[in-house]
Amino acid sequence: QNQSYREHCGVDTGEGAWSCSKDPHAIGCGHIKVARNFLQQHLKGDIAAEDLNGKDGSLQYSGAPKAVSYVPLPPPVWARIESDPEGPPLPILHTPPEVIKLQQSSSCCCQTPRSMYSASKPIEIRPCTIYTITGVWHSTIEVQKCDFCSNRVIGPDGRDLGLFNWNNCLLFTHDLLDDYTSSFTSSETPFVAWVSVINRRYLTRQSQEFVSDKMFRAVWFSYIQLVRLDDDMTCSKCGPNPDVVIFDGVTLAFNRKNLLPTLRPPTTIRNDAKRKRDVRPEPNLQCIPNKALRKSVREILTGPNLVLPDLSSKETLDMPVDSDLSADEDDPKSLANKWHQAFVKRTQALLNRIDAIPNAVEKLTQLDEHLGKMFDHWFGSSAVITKLEAPAIYRKLFLQIVAEETVLQLINGSAMQSLLGFIQRPTESAASELTWIPALYHVVNHELKSGGLGPHTMGVCKWLYKRAFTALKILEKYGYPDKDFVEQNTPERWQEVSAYLIHTHSVNIDRGE
Repeated sequence: QNQSYREHCGVDTGEGAWSCSKDPHAIGCGHIKVARNFLQQHLKGDIAAEDLNGKDGSLQYSGAPKAVSYVPLPPPVWARIESDPEGPPLPILHTPPEVIKLQQSSSCCCQTPRSMYSASKPIEIRPCTIYTITGVWHSTIEVQKCDFCSNRVIGPDGRDLGLFNWNNCLLFTHDLLDDYTSSFTSSETPFVAWVSVINRRYLTRQSQEFVSDKMFRAVWFSYIQLVRLDDDMTCSKCGPNPDVVIFDGVTLAFNRKNLLPTLRPPTTIRNDAKRKRDVRPEPNLQCIPNKALRKSVREILTGPNLVLPDLSSKETLDMPVDSDLSADEDDPKSLANKWHQAFVKRTQALLNRIDAIPNAVEKLTQLDEHLGKMFDHWFGSSAVITKLEAPAIYRKLFLQIVAEETVLQLINGSAMQSLLGFIQRPTESAASELTWIPALYHVVNHELKSGGLGPHTMGVCKWLYKRAFTALKILEKYGYPDKDFVEQNTPERWQEVSAYLIHTHSVNIDRGE
């Protein structure tokens, strides 16, 4: 049972098609590598000979494993959107069919185009197993010998019965496979965990054990290819081609056999990539070059409101006490002493922040008059005295401005164009383009809806644009990547460079749910 064989159709140099009986879908594996080396050792009479043109021994696939079922399926009811074509719902089996009959759409998956069912040829009836959401059914299935292969047979597609035909022996109901899709897209359930849940459900109903997680993974990947989700993976805000797409790397850590061979890590260096050996980190590309000023502003903005506490207030009395102040909690004098020390400590911290405000305002004003005046209005000494509470959006904006990252992290090339458009035409329509700069967008949007831009907001926008433009010019000496790089290296179908797990992970996100 543990034996396997390798088959080679080609020339003595090792070129040609290799296959392994352990995994017929693999075009490269450890077994094939050993066989390729053995062939060269036999031909050359050298026990140390190796096939230098062979693969590295890792599992590689020309595509996802094929199933007998092949007819496209509509998305599950819960995943459909308005643009999906109308159609009758797929049936749900409540009792096992006596026999699953062949139809005109029945086929064998051994080749493309498929070998189809012929009514003039004999039919054979075989036993089969159907896995449902609650247990296992045993039934029979009609099959027909395939004229093009010796190890497979033509079988029914099963779509009209709500079945997915894996290999004419194992069949799975659509609602079972959709249940995993639902679990994954709602809570990122791993295959192993979901199979464990199904096994417990089967055990409760005293049913036969479910298939292994490895088997189910192959079945589900083949099934999800048939679900029609290809033409409407569109973000409602960004359109069909978002500039930025974020995926959960932990979720995508599935078995590598489900990856197509063209997928490469983003860190892979192409052979035709340009080499730039003189690139050096450029200093002072932050919004505010002065490191001490950035730190001072962060300290002012971080912490409780800049209002001195009242010793008699409930907030002061409920103040948490430092754990290193040991005292008998039953002793009123000890408790009073602890409260007093905590009050003094907090007050001193606030005083230190307040004392730093005038210098911060002065330094910010030297950078840009409007920047300093906006900070002074919301966080200056007069704001502290009058207990003016600044909206959180202004705090977030200034925290972004004093961040340690380069200004191009806040305002990239595309965002610069949007910001320039708003400066030239400060309307609500132009402001909507500032979503690429969230911190600034929320401030602008808040002011426009509150009656108009503040007296210093436009000045801050101009200063941010100049600062980003200056940083970009500094980096221009290193050149730009080729503009046509993405277009030249993007295949027509995204499935060719990604795994179908990413596809399903995007159901709720990209379909607007």
